[in-house]
Amino acid sequence: MLEAWAVLPALALVYLVSAPLALRRRLAHLGLAALVTTAVSASWMLAVTLVPAKDRPYVDGTTNNSAFSMVVGYNFLNRFGSLGISAAATGSVSATQGGGGHRGDRERGAAGPGAVRADTHRTSERQGAQPAPGASPLAAGGFGGAQNGWAKMFGTTLAAQTGWFYPFAAAAVVCGLRWRRGRPRTDASRAGFLLWGAWLATYFLVFSAGSVGPHTYYMGVIAVPLAALTGAGTVQMWRAHRAGGRRAWALPVAVAATTVWSACLADRFAASFLPWLAPAVAALGLAAVVLLALARPQRPRTGGRLALVGLAASLAALLIAPSAWAVQVFNPAYGTSGMGSVGPTTPNRERSRGSSGPQSAGARTASPAGFAALAGIASDGSLTPDERRLLGYTRAHRDGARYVFATTNWNAASPYILSAGADVLPLGGFSGKVPFPAPADFRRLVAAGQVRYVLVGGPAGLGPLAAGTGNTAAGPTAATRIADWVAATCTKVPASAYGGTDTPAAPPAPGRAARTLYRCGPGQ
Repeated sequence: MLEAWAVLPALALVYLVSAPLALRRRLAHLGLAALVTTAVSASWMLAVTLVPAKDRPYVDGTTNNSAFSMVVGYNFLNRFGSLGISAAATGSVSATQGGGGHRGDRERGAAGPGAVRADTHRTSERQGAQPAPGASPLAAGGFGGAQNGWAKMFGTTLAAQTGWFYPFAAAAVVCGLRWRRGRPRTDASRAGFLLWGAWLATYFLVFSAGSVGPHTYYMGVIAVPLAALTGAGTVQMWRAHRAGGRRAWALPVAVAATTVWSACLADRFAASFLPWLAPAVAALGLAAVVLLALARPQRPRTGGRLALVGLAASLAALLIAPSAWAVQVFNPAYGTSGMGSVGPTTPNRERSRGSSGPQSAGARTASPAGFAALAGIASDGSLTPDERRLLGYTRAHRDGARYVFATTNWNAASPYILSAGADVLPLGGFSGKVPFPAPADFRRLVAAGQVRYVLVGGPAGLGPLAAGTGNTAAGPTAATRIADWVAATCTKVPASAYGGTDTPAAPPAPGRAARTLYRCGPGQ
């Protein structure tokens, strides 16, 4: 939630340095802007706090039902747990890891939660999780290579999404600021390079120090300055190239560095995705550098044509790899990652839907590594036949209950909520550690006939943090205590009652627990 604030230093810096006003007025304007920003940002937390708890959603990610705990604790301070920062005093649930200081740690609870409504109890955000042994490294702490620690922004998972222009953008910042030294303080071009460079550097530092996890959609804020710097840098270095002199070498050097980076990055995926891509990038980049080097301004009759061809080859070398990833959004074989990723993110032959390799459209993945697989959602967003039969059975036998059924983790509930709009009650919130509903409150719901059925098991989702999946590493939580009470008190519904098989033909896939439906309450 506070990710949006990371752009403020860049905006403040460029205004302080370049605004055409006296220093006193610039400082006054920045102070006023800080007050307005704080007031607007805090307005939602204040509105939630002023609404009585009984009349609003329970705030997920917290143990005290506080919007402040979710925004400042769970979604901010927890991201920097690897640096020794603790959010325990804010009332936040589990801390995250994977920041700058823990290169090999696994991500835990890295996604930000939404609110769990008291009537439908839906969480508005989802996340991937740790797999069981033998699952793809996508969901393990590395999540595609160098995902943790200070080097995560250069790891294949994140760099393959938005990082193709790193070298070119860096060259653009250096040249833009260096070449415009001595210009007036209000120089617009220098202000632009300062803005985009500070924006990029700030987010690089924040994401490198903090926990990113599987959230590739975070990289949208990196794509903005990268695109701006690449565009402005191309124009600037092209003009310098045509003017001649030592600065003319900036463009071919930037193209060469970006070509090497892009070819190496694409080559990490060559065994399972477009094996021709890395050689194509290298060939186009080599041709571009040679043409630009030969296109000397002292040869106006031929140099101009060679330079234009070299510029076209440069653009092709820079754009072909990110374009190959971008067009995968139209490829149903990659399904949906649920985290905003496009194309593969795990190198070589690792496979998981929407994240590291293709699969047949509409099929379930055998590994829980992909986010959509963890959530239990088919690639087309629909329920599986078994899930539809279970939902039909519980709807037909709910006997006026408020909820179709309750589940012992959020991602067992999510396909029914998202695909069918069913009133399903997930226990324990997003992480499984939220004390809502409390065991006593859940028993009252059962006694009052508001909950008739409870579905235990399913996709483990959050690994050690998943509650009610037979994973004792989660520790005693409200959700696990409810699950224990259900297993000891309620009546097991045979799978054959809703078209399933009482004796599974095979054990559950890694990261999943067998699903068991129970009927609770009077007349069970």
